[in-house]
Amino acid sequence: MSASDPATCRHCGSAILSRLAPAGFCCAGCEQVHGLIVGCGLGRYYELRAEAIAPINETILGARDFDWLQEAQAAADAAGRRSLRVALRGLACVGCVWLIEKLLAESPGVLAARVNAHRGTLRLEWRAGADLAAAAARLAGFGYLMVPDDGEEHREEDGLTTRLGLCAAFAMNAMLNSVPAYLGMKADEEFAGLFRLLAVFFATLSMLVGGSYFATRAWAALRRGKLHMDLPIALGLVSAYLAAFAGWALGLPSLEYWDFVSLFTFLMLVGRWTQERAIEQNRRRLPASTPALRPVDVFERADSPAPLRRIPVEALRAGQIYAVPGGQVAPVCGRLLGTDAELSLAWINGESEPVVYPAGRLVPSGALNLGAAPLRLEATEAWHDAMLRRLNEAGGDGAFVPRQLERILSLYLGVVLTLAALAFGLRGTLTGDWPQALQTAISILIVSCPCAIGLAFPLATELAVGALRRAGVYVRDHRVWERALRVRQVVFDKTGTLTLESPRLGDPEQLAALPAEARRALFALVDANLHPFGRSLREALAQHEDPPPRRGDLRNVPGAGVMLTDAQGVTWTIGRPGWQGSLPAPAGMSAAEFCRDGVRLALFLFAEQPRAYAREVIDALRADGIAVFILSGDQQGKVTSLLGQLGLAADSGLGGLSPEQKADWIRRHDGAATLMVGDGANDALAFSEATLRGTPVVDLGLLEQKADFYLLGRDLRGLGRLFAVVRHRRRVLTEVFVFTTLYNLVAIGLSAAGAMSPLLATVMMPTSAILTLLHVTWRMRKA
Repeated sequence: MSASDPATCRHCGSAILSRLAPAGFCCAGCEQVHGLIVGCGLGRYYELRAEAIAPINETILGARDFDWLQEAQAAADAAGRRSLRVALRGLACVGCVWLIEKLLAESPGVLAARVNAHRGTLRLEWRAGADLAAAAARLAGFGYLMVPDDGEEHREEDGLTTRLGLCAAFAMNAMLNSVPAYLGMKADEEFAGLFRLLAVFFATLSMLVGGSYFATRAWAALRRGKLHMDLPIALGLVSAYLAAFAGWALGLPSLEYWDFVSLFTFLMLVGRWTQERAIEQNRRRLPASTPALRPVDVFERADSPAPLRRIPVEALRAGQIYAVPGGQVAPVCGRLLGTDAELSLAWINGESEPVVYPAGRLVPSGALNLGAAPLRLEATEAWHDAMLRRLNEAGGDGAFVPRQLERILSLYLGVVLTLAALAFGLRGTLTGDWPQALQTAISILIVSCPCAIGLAFPLATELAVGALRRAGVYVRDHRVWERALRVRQVVFDKTGTLTLESPRLGDPEQLAALPAEARRALFALVDANLHPFGRSLREALAQHEDPPPRRGDLRNVPGAGVMLTDAQGVTWTIGRPGWQGSLPAPAGMSAAEFCRDGVRLALFLFAEQPRAYAREVIDALRADGIAVFILSGDQQGKVTSLLGQLGLAADSGLGGLSPEQKADWIRRHDGAATLMVGDGANDALAFSEATLRGTPVVDLGLLEQKADFYLLGRDLRGLGRLFAVVRHRRRVLTEVFVFTTLYNLVAIGLSAAGAMSPLLATVMMPTSAILTLLHVTWRMRKA
């Protein structure tokens, strides 16, 4: 590390970028979790941790809804089996496994907690009376979140793992039974026929178990009119198997490639499994996240004390009365019943300032309840018609297809098939030995299989994924590598993307000046508050080692703030300046007033905080010829101010845009060459128009399934690193392609000359693969 490099956080290992950050930590969240870990005597976690992890977002430390876990526990108790498997988010290394199991072992009533690091799951066993929700809440305080496990995400990987294990056994047996023939055993010797029959048997099993994986995927791509990387692999496998079967049936040993079929199938599965495993590991290392939409309680009347039932949001119909708990979004548009409410529309239009909705007003789909108490809405539309459904379902795979790869595969297949046909015709015509001519053609098809490329691509991908992960970039979709090369412009959302999710507290020294009693009251006021100012204050308060927050009657006053009346009858408030005190806020400043019995104790000033290194990253992108734009739903004045801070021209940003307007802008400005970086549901439609999609926020469950990659941490340097690693990976794979071309020229030359045998093919293929893997490993170390 050079002297100019920033220090790293003692908890997560990220760079410490803010002068206001606690000493030794990148943020107050990391300081708090570090204190919890050390305070519980679990400091060995930091010895076991293998690499840097994501910083702790302050939203992770807030209240979590574990109703689903309580329902699952009740169902298991009723069935007489006190055992449950859940998925884990935030699991990164063996240190995490050790810490999670230690924490749960201390939870009352939990008998066993076994983490499956490979699958990213947790198996819980408990005795009667155990409170799993409390155990999950404690775990969430350390940055790990339990979420329902439906097993879907494991099926593809589990299927590949099973195929890989079986094909490894088949390959060893096929090669073992082929050795006697290579050592000179004649066909009429005892057991020679048995050895050949066993080689046929195991090679056939390899084709059925492993070869079918590539063949079905290649055929499915052809039916869609596409060429897939699995096509040449499937072609080589089928050619080798059919030739070997013909040689066995016709008594032509020179065509029997049984060991080649088994070994090649196994090696290709190794490559594919490595690729899928790299992406899946990244998904499991993501920090705690929760689903954006949960089942809702519906009521018979607005004043009904208890719900009729709980239904999925997809079943909501117009006219039904449903509840929106604090911290949750309204899935469908509805009329607000009962009391006024303070809502955030940031996920809809990007506007960061909360809005007060009076009773009787229509609340839009996607509005976030900032209060602690549930709201009741009368639905005015069904889920099918809701805007949030369109936002959540937008941004699928997109229309981008790696055309360059298609062209290379077309050329490759055309050349190989042409050479095989020419070799067959010329050799048969010139020599009259048509069986030998068939062997020559089959040899060309077999030895020209892209074995080295099939292994190099996944290895380069896994090493690139590791390099990006160390930079705080988590790749979710392997198509990132193709799409990033097409990017010619980057479009940023503003709030939560170019700026941090919470505004910066401009005068944190005011907190230190407050008496401990006042800080305890303030912490109680903002602990579960979702207002941006409340989140910022909560994070700043986490730096102070005060006693537990004061208890009392907590009440949210929409449009004004939060009020706490403690046991001594003292009234504490935090909210809009002038609400309790008599002094207004300074003109043009965002502020919150903290009062005791109407007397102002502090006036906290807030400002939007651009992410660290944002300007440097943007300057680097522009230097590489990549245009940068800002599209926001926030006020134009705030967008213009941020443009000035980042050194961008005034026409490089637009404010006051709806989700549809964002999407339309990208559609009209070459979405096929656009990277969209956003953080909320208001960016989902724009995601669907961009070829590449990234998000810095994964703990709200909004764009997690739509983004191609995640930017974790509190700065944007990972975005510049993404483009650098993508370009380096392309250079390495170009070198591999050149080597593969030279190898194929030599191999095809030997085949055309009639010098290729099953033994030589079996030796050449793994040798070329090993050389390729060594080259990729050496070169990708410089990524």
